[in-house]
Amino acid sequence: MNNVNVKIENLSVSYDDKKVIDNINYSFYRNEITCIIGASGCGKTTLLKTINRSIEYDENVKTSGNILLEENGHFKNIYDISEEVLRKRVGIVSQNPVVFPFSIYKNLLYPLDYYTKLNKEEKKEKVISVLKKVELYDEVKDNLDKYADNLSGGQKQRLCIARTLLTEPEVLLLDEPCSALDIKNQDVIEKLLLQLKNEITIIIVTHNIKEAEKLKDKIIFMDAGKIIEDGVDIIKNPKSVALKDFLNY
Repeated sequence: MNNVNVKIENLSVSYDDKKVIDNINYSFYRNEITCIIGASGCGKTTLLKTINRSIEYDENVKTSGNILLEENGHFKNIYDISEEVLRKRVGIVSQNPVVFPFSIYKNLLYPLDYYTKLNKEEKKEKVISVLKKVELYDEVKDNLDKYADNLSGGQKQRLCIARTLLTEPEVLLLDEPCSALDIKNQDVIEKLLLQLKNEITIIIVTHNIKEAEKLKDKIIFMDAGKIIEDGVDIIKNPKSVALKDFLNY
C-alpha cells in the first residue's frame, strides 16, 4: 500500500531574486516522522511554510512546482484546496509559541469555534482530552480562565501543539519545537510526537541531532535550498562532504 501523504514536485521558492528552495522533489509518508536538518538559512523553515501555504504571508515570495496532498486515494494540489481547509488538514507550530491574548481555555476553544459545530459540553470534553494528551491538564486545570501568556515557555509550546491538534490535522509541521525548552518539556513533547505518528504525518525541523535520531523514521539533510541526503542512517553514515562538514561543525 502506498502511504505517501505529501508529495513535492519540482518545488522552488525565491525571495526577490534569491532562491531559497531549489527544485526539491520528495514524498512524506503517513505514520512517519521526518526530521529536517541543516544549517540556518538552508531552506528548512521555508519548506515547512510552503507546505501549508503560510509562506504566502511573506513579501516578495515566488513559488513554482507542485505540492500534492493525498485525498481519498488521489493527490490534490494544495493550491486547489481553500486556505481554510488546508490549514485544518496541515497544522503548523512555530519555534516561538504564539498564544492568543485570551485565557488558556479560550485559546483552545478558538479552533473548535471556527471549525466545528460542537455543543458547549462536547467542546469542553475535547479541550480536556487534548490537554491530557500534551500532559498539560494537571498543570493548568485549576487556572483555565487565566491568561495563556502567563504560562511558561514549555507550557505555551504544549498549548500551541494542543490547539493545533484540535483541528485533527492529517499533517503536523513543527519548526524547532523544543529549541528553547528544558529537558522535562522536551521529553514530554518528544514522547507526544512518537505517539502522534500513529495517527498522522509529522515533519519536524530541528538543529538537535540527538533529537532527530531519537524521533526519526527518516532524516533529510538540506543545504543551499537542496535536499543533499535523506534516509534512516545518514547521521551515522554520511556520504556527502556537506553533511560530514555540518556534523563536524
